[in-house]
Amino acid sequence: MDLTSYRASESLGRQAVRSIRNSAIHDPEAFEDLKFPIRITCHEDLASYIDVMHEDHFELFMSEFDGFSDDELDEFIRSLINYCHFFMANFGSKNIPLPIAGMISQYCIFRKIRGTPGARNILEIGPGSGLVSFFMSNAEDLDRYDQIETAEAFYLLQTLIGRYLYGHAFVEHAQIDAAAAGLGDIGLSHTMAIRPNILDFREETFSIDVERVSRSAHFPWWRLHRVFDHRYDVVTSNANLTEFSMPALRYYSALARTVLKPTGIFLAQCLGGGATEPKLAVKTFMEAGFVPLAMTAKYQDQTSSPPAHRQLAMVNLVLLPPGHPSLGQVGSAMQGGALINVGDPLTRSIFSMDRPSGRKITQREIVELVRGRL
Repeated sequence: MDLTSYRASESLGRQAVRSIRNSAIHDPEAFEDLKFPIRITCHEDLASYIDVMHEDHFELFMSEFDGFSDDELDEFIRSLINYCHFFMANFGSKNIPLPIAGMISQYCIFRKIRGTPGARNILEIGPGSGLVSFFMSNAEDLDRYDQIETAEAFYLLQTLIGRYLYGHAFVEHAQIDAAAAGLGDIGLSHTMAIRPNILDFREETFSIDVERVSRSAHFPWWRLHRVFDHRYDVVTSNANLTEFSMPALRYYSALARTVLKPTGIFLAQCLGGGATEPKLAVKTFMEAGFVPLAMTAKYQDQTSSPPAHRQLAMVNLVLLPPGHPSLGQVGSAMQGGALINVGDPLTRSIFSMDRPSGRKITQREIVELVRGRL
């Protein structure tokens, strides 16, 4: 999926929608308002989108983790090594930018998803730079990780990463199979019935049909009908909810509610920096039937000794669909203005409240560990 192919497919998608209002639901308005360049001119432009929007966040996330265990540090470094190999395979520079802050924020999302019991099928709305895939792809107990993206540059970067990590198990729904669409048939078999020698020679060709089994599917906005074929244990949308227009909030809250299993959760780490009020974004999801289990940036765990005061890097939101087994834990969840119930087993698991403290490490130490292994 290169730039030309993406734009050709998107153009056909807009033509097929045949409604400016319907297609506008998926316009990345916040990026456009901030003059953030979401269109690219060539493949090499994508390198500059790898490490954006996570500046000065490393210490916040390291504090939220309260340090890494040895296994977590090894997992984090291995994923950074894999990223370096990806960069070398796709870009010409020998100088590799290390997105350490971006990777730790995505690792934090990954750990919360892993802390959700029974989470094997994940859908992310708006994965941005796509760095979480470096963790998702190594988790053997995850059946599939699917993505929805509307911004051109991020979409193409996610495609590069997905194909690198998943290979033939990565399904790109923006790519057009022209033959399957009925294009390119010039009726040669009919004309050759009359004039077999139209071509100077005709070599027999062979092909086989293979049913693909995917571990990761990538959906552009103009083919979102295919998302509804799946059901997910976790739907996540991070650092972007307040950047959605109201039609987009209503659309994606309904989409999440439809594809989420009754025992699943909706997770947002950071609500974004857009113009929409966070309470309005949450209210829109509640109007689709969701119930907030947690909405907080800090909490006090009275069950620990001594009581632990924890600060999350960003405001986190956990929503439950109607009928979820943990709905009974929601009622008494208010704590100092924050919505959280530290006695709820699901909440404790998502936020790793029973995880022991680990080793706090600096970005410079991480750089040296990566350099040493490379």
